[in-house]
Amino acid sequence: VLSMKKNIFVLIAFAIFSMGIQTFYPYFIIYIQEGLQIKEMNFVLVMGGVLLTACIVTVIFGLFMDKIGTNKVLIPSIVITGVGALLMFFAKHVAFMVPAGILMMSGLMISQAAFGAKIRQYTPEEETGLFQGIRMMFSVLLPMVTGPFIGEWLYELTSDGTYTNEFNEIVTIPNEYIFLGAAIIIVISIVPVILILRKELKNGK
Repeated sequence: VLSMKKNIFVLIAFAIFSMGIQTFYPYFIIYIQEGLQIKEMNFVLVMGGVLLTACIVTVIFGLFMDKIGTNKVLIPSIVITGVGALLMFFAKHVAFMVPAGILMMSGLMISQAAFGAKIRQYTPEEETGLFQGIRMMFSVLLPMVTGPFIGEWLYELTSDGTYTNEFNEIVTIPNEYIFLGAAIIIVISIVPVILILRKELKNGK
């Protein structure tokens, strides 16, 4: 029988973390193009460079994750993601945005891998398939029905600019506050992680 007592804090942490990511993620490209006015080939080069570098960092780090241990990786990777999001809040030029984006996306990918490993640790092999629905609910469903609305609320509340979208509608431009909101939510996800790590130490794991 799957022990939800062992997994509930990890699932809650993953849900909060993913909610933070979804606060900015649906608006990321629009913010870069319309907010920072990085378009066409410049956009391709900037975003391509950020994502490619983040993927390389994640792959290299992943080779050593098992040796380091998930417990030692999880909190630092969450902090890195939050710091990256906070730096994105202040990034107004490409020279600042690129390293901030690399830091944020690298932390994001490593955190997701660490969360996945932690969840598998508490999932009996014979019930892996049965548990995927619960995992998807916490890591995808709940974040995707909450995070984007938080992000929209933040930029609608603080933005003073508009643009014409692909449907020829005049809409509000997402601004840097989506990253500030994301950083706060991401850092909050550390609380349940600390609780589960303390529980492990108490049980001698």
